[in-house]
Amino acid sequence: MPSFDPTIFEKSLQIELNKLKTTLKTEISTKNNSLEDLLWCLKDSSQFLSFLSLQSIGRNKIEKASNFILFRVNKKLWKRSIYKKVTLKIINSLKTRYLPREFKDYDNKHELSSVAEHKIMTFFDHCFGLLTKGSLIDMMNLSSQSLKCIRAALKSQASYYIEEKKTQDRLCLRTYKEVREEVIKHPYNLLLATLIAVKANFIDSAIDDVNTFLYGFFDEINEWIDSDILALVKSNDHPHFDYYSFINKIEKNKHSILYELDNCGEVIFDLLLVELLLLKGHQVTLCAKLHPVLNDVTEKRLTTLLDTKILSHLKKYIQNKQLSIIHSNSGNIGKSLFEVSDTYKNSYKKADCLILKGQGNFLNMPMNVKKGRHSIAFEYSKPIFYLFTVKSEIIEYAIKESFEETRPEKNELVLKYYQS
Repeated sequence: MPSFDPTIFEKSLQIELNKLKTTLKTEISTKNNSLEDLLWCLKDSSQFLSFLSLQSIGRNKIEKASNFILFRVNKKLWKRSIYKKVTLKIINSLKTRYLPREFKDYDNKHELSSVAEHKIMTFFDHCFGLLTKGSLIDMMNLSSQSLKCIRAALKSQASYYIEEKKTQDRLCLRTYKEVREEVIKHPYNLLLATLIAVKANFIDSAIDDVNTFLYGFFDEINEWIDSDILALVKSNDHPHFDYYSFINKIEKNKHSILYELDNCGEVIFDLLLVELLLLKGHQVTLCAKLHPVLNDVTEKRLTTLLDTKILSHLKKYIQNKQLSIIHSNSGNIGKSLFEVSDTYKNSYKKADCLILKGQGNFLNMPMNVKKGRHSIAFEYSKPIFYLFTVKSEIIEYAIKESFEETRPEKNELVLKYYQS
């Protein structure tokens, strides 16, 4: 395996991180000074930036209040305790899950990884002032963008997780081919396809055992096909799977639906649900990422998938304009409502409802924010269906903000209808 000069890498990485800091400064400034720009989707955007604010981060009301007071009274102490703790969690996630992938082809991978870890830790320290005006989501996005900085410093042209994406798509296409006809003919086909699509959200490269899940998913789908699927959803195993709201919306009238996608592999099963929506006469706009990030599906990748023989039956819907594809103008986790394209805004305005897939889309279009004892709902101009699985610590934290009573637990399937 080749080696890469660590000194050259360190200098190059610093240059890329400096560029990233400049970008962050612009993004934070735009968000804090352009809240009125969100009026295309929100009736009132005044509280939008307070969702998962770093200043009041905490696991419960008391912790959030005390951390906010500490921030106001002694920022240096807050930085040494609260901010450092959050930063270390992010760095540890990078170190264990992502950096090994970035340096696996280099003979001195451990040395390069150590350099990267130190530079990124220092980078977060230097971004402290900016991030205190932002949110936990901004920190997560910086984490994913720092991986791109590493790629740029290594002068690597390889796309993120390209081999993993191909493997995930290949395995899911094989399963899709085996089960598609049975799902479509099933008496509760919409319920079954929705359950499959939500469970497919576990196809995430950030999960350690994603390959184990992929190989077992086919058997699980077959079990659902042969079981009393309605009784399964009614059981206590799926208390936050609000299928009836979904059915009432989908079955009553024909709608224009904006369907925002998440991961590669997973998208194959989204297309199974989308096909049923199309068969029921709905107009569907699929929204993917513009730029690659982790194993998220891009517009380019989605177009390539739809050209495969297995998915060729969907072409007719594109040709008659019942199905269309756009991008969110994003290369981050989820998307930024401040940076979406005019095409996205127009698709949003034309839509009767949104289907938001995955944790990232849930985090970037949250339902509400807690202010003391009160909960302030975000008044989107369109109703939203959130489809995701609870996989990470950040989503568990966000759920505490958004669910008033019983909350989804780790590994739970969620189908949540939200209309302000």
